[in-house]
Amino acid sequence: MERYFPRLLRGEDSRTDAWWSEKAAGMAAAIRDLKKLILAPRPDTWGFLIAHLNEQLISVGTGDWDKVSWQDPQPIMARERRLRLRNALRLLAIALGPALALWLFQLTPWAFEGTAMDRAVLIVVVWGAVSFLIRLDSQFHEKVDTVQGILSSPVPSKPKDKRPS
Repeated sequence: MERYFPRLLRGEDSRTDAWWSEKAAGMAAAIRDLKKLILAPRPDTWGFLIAHLNEQLISVGTGDWDKVSWQDPQPIMARERRLRLRNALRLLAIALGPALALWLFQLTPWAFEGTAMDRAVLIVVVWGAVSFLIRLDSQFHEKVDTVQGILSSPVPSKPKDKRPS
């Protein structure tokens, strides 16, 4: 809504385009706010949602933009930015924490050498890659389970040749 509508309907001047972008962002914020009703429904939630969304679709379809729900998008955008930043920092800490720990460990007298260091680096790299992949692909766990299942299944042996020798 907030990305498509401003491109679809242009005002042919920058002030009108900015106003329309703000209006579309507010309409999208109001629709996103309905998620709360789905996450914590009350007995009348579904009836309300059906009636409200039906009214909203009719208003959008007829171009009656004043009847479309609107909410100030700025507080939501700021909250989303903070949430995204916090999630990104958490991901970086989880993914890169072991690399930092290994680097700090290598500064001590007990530093890994040779094969042990190679294995430690491999573990840290795999850990970081898996951490990022889990964040990017919500079905990554299922894919790993599938691969593990395939790798752990017994390999069928070739039938023995029963020809007389």
